[in-house]
Amino acid sequence: MSFKYYVYAYIRKSNGLPYYIGKGCNKRAIYGKHCVSIPRDKSKIVILESKLSEIGALALERRYIEWYGRKDIGTGILHNKTEGGETGPRNIGRKHSDATKEKMRLSKEGKKRSEETKAKISKTRKEQQIKPHNKGVSLTDEQKQHLRLLATGRKQSAETIAKRVAKTKGQVRSEEQKQKLRKPMSEENKAKRRHPHKKPDHILST
Repeated sequence: MSFKYYVYAYIRKSNGLPYYIGKGCNKRAIYGKHCVSIPRDKSKIVILESKLSEIGALALERRYIEWYGRKDIGTGILHNKTEGGETGPRNIGRKHSDATKEKMRLSKEGKKRSEETKAKISKTRKEQQIKPHNKGVSLTDEQKQHLRLLATGRKQSAETIAKRVAKTKGQVRSEEQKQKLRKPMSEENKAKRRHPHKKPDHILST
């Protein structure tokens, strides 16, 4: 087995944090083809792990990318376009098909991040001032209506209800919230409760 592989990082000048993680051998880190620019200052190319087998290097590359997170999906600071662990330059900039994305989603379904991992991601986001992609974005009336229609008639699982109850348990409502709850329900909302699966007239007419 060959142990000629390594895992490397390209470091930002501004704060010393990585903006790209890769796996390679020989002079891949310095001259290889990448989806990001290679630092001109070679001191900003750091070998994180060396003398690895290819399998070991791929596993560590994936772990480092997961640790720092990716900018394109809003989980961190790296400009990597994949989760890592792929072999060969053919995967650079590659976009997953919908079928592959669904397989990846199902493989992660039910898995929960540890408190330690959550804390690391939170710390990285605060340091880099990374905001969720939809933070501060106002929805149009049309978008709001579309979301209401999607939620109409949808039943929550017992687990979801239990989580929501546990989250709000012990919370004290403000006077403003109490006043809103005391307001009589509109005829439209009453109709929705009576016929949760019935679409509004303007939807039926289209």
